[in-house]
Amino acid sequence: MAMIMAILSLGLTACGDDKDEPESTNADLVGTWKMTGTEGGYSYTSYVQFTKDGKFNNVEIYTEDGETEVEVVKGTYTVNGDVITITENYDGEVDTYSVRFQIKGKQLIVSEAGYSVTYTQAKNSEIEKYL
Repeated sequence: MAMIMAILSLGLTACGDDKDEPESTNADLVGTWKMTGTEGGYSYTSYVQFTKDGKFNNVEIYTEDGETEVEVVKGTYTVNGDVITITENYDGEVDTYSVRFQIKGKQLIVSEAGYSVTYTQAKNSEIEKYL
């Protein structure tokens, strides 16, 4: 299953109709974005990074009972309007999927099937230590 889809399942919130919002661009998307939370006894941090040359990085950090697990997925992405199409390469398997996105200030909102997840802009150095 695609990483962003897995993230969506961790922290879904209802999504309203934002047709009056200005459209985000590829340039707005470039950078590192972070989401943190807790669920069922563990905490997680999720980083997604979009580079200006079309590369995508996703780092998932899970901590439970003092044990930490880090998962890194790399790939590529393209933007068409308000849709990001991501091609991930994970453990020799390639997965391509698309999600809608919107940027509001320092927040990246990724949505699928009426639900959304909000990431906050982060420093590139936060994810790069895992890559």
